[in-house]
Amino acid sequence: MTKEDLDILIQQIRGFKQKRIFLSTKHYVTKEKYYKSFSSADKTELEKLEIEINNIDRQLQPLLTQFQQNSNRYVVDYEGELTDINGLNHWHPYREILNFKTNCNIDTFTNGWNNAIENCETLLEEIIDFLFYYRFTNFRITNLKKI
Repeated sequence: MTKEDLDILIQQIRGFKQKRIFLSTKHYVTKEKYYKSFSSADKTELEKLEIEINNIDRQLQPLLTQFQQNSNRYVVDYEGELTDINGLNHWHPYREILNFKTNCNIDTFTNGWNNAIENCETLLEEIIDFLFYYRFTNFRITNLKKI
């Protein structure tokens, strides 16, 4: 599968995920409303939303499987900045196993960051986009390894 094919696949996945998040949020709000009123209209809406969410899941699962089979898997250690209720910032460490389209043989756990930034710039850009879009606005990557 080419990088262009993976880009198309990622866009399809992103579209389904965004729609699923919207419907899940609507489902949550409708459920809260239903438990206050027990209205038949809310119950019908809940059932309709559950069917839509299940349909999206059925369409999304094969796309996710295809992406995982055709992408590269990495262990990514990073720290993300969280702001507490008092406005204080705290850095918290995270470790995730993530899939990316870019293939780069990297292991900063063993080899450090020597030449890693130059040799794997496209991968780092992809990871940065992912972390910024899905996790944090302020973060730093501490280690990275292809598995």
